[in-house]
Amino acid sequence: MVGPAVNWKVSICISLALMVTFSVAKVHAQEKLVFGVRVDAPPFSYHEAVSEYLSDSSMPGAPRAHGFKGYMVDVCSSVIEALQNEGRIDTPVSTRVVNAGNRFDLLRDGEVHILCDPAAILQERL
Repeated sequence: MVGPAVNWKVSICISLALMVTFSVAKVHAQEKLVFGVRVDAPPFSYHEAVSEYLSDSSMPGAPRAHGFKGYMVDVCSSVIEALQNEGRIDTPVSTRVVNAGNRFDLLRDGEVHILCDPAAILQERL
């Protein structure tokens, strides 16, 4: 029997995989997939050198490649690596620093395609 913690992790991975799949379809026209990560949300998404990443910055590559850590960073990185290894996507990946105040606006405006941070799914945000 699978415990609740494993079911929770599996649910997150499946949800993220679906989000990435749908986002990739939209992103092909833009030619890159942008992950939004926070520097200040441990244990979900953080960077030990917070001061270096306080500004709104964007960098090529996945979040893990730039030293970002956390549960959501691990999940996002694992999903994108699996999709790339399976040949399901060949879209370049970029990482953009977001914060609690701008993350949903950047997602809604298409500047970020996937948020790798702690975010509750609420009706008001849909």
